[in-house]
Amino acid sequence: MSKLSYSEKKKLQESLKYIPLPIMCNTDDNLWIGSNLKLLPERYRQDIANLYTLIFFRKLHDRTIPGLKRKGEARKAANAFLLNIVDSVQNGNTNDNDM
Repeated sequence: MSKLSYSEKKKLQESLKYIPLPIMCNTDDNLWIGSNLKLLPERYRQDIANLYTLIFFRKLHDRTIPGLKRKGEARKAANAFLLNIVDSVQNGNTNDNDM
């Protein structure tokens, strides 16, 4: 997300008030996550937020990744997952396995 002014940030936070956020995520990503979850149908938001938490948690505690890189890798994997879901919903690709 680009830099937002204070008033734009407050307005965005107010619009995301009732969007469920993942239990475990980086606090710097909260606005970005909320704005992407807002693009999804309401009935799927909580499930996607839970899956985001699961991916973030697994990468954060993965012993094969060096300690200093874990948080960055966890953010990258979870954010890529969310972006992939949002893109597929916006493009109407509900099932990529159908050929």
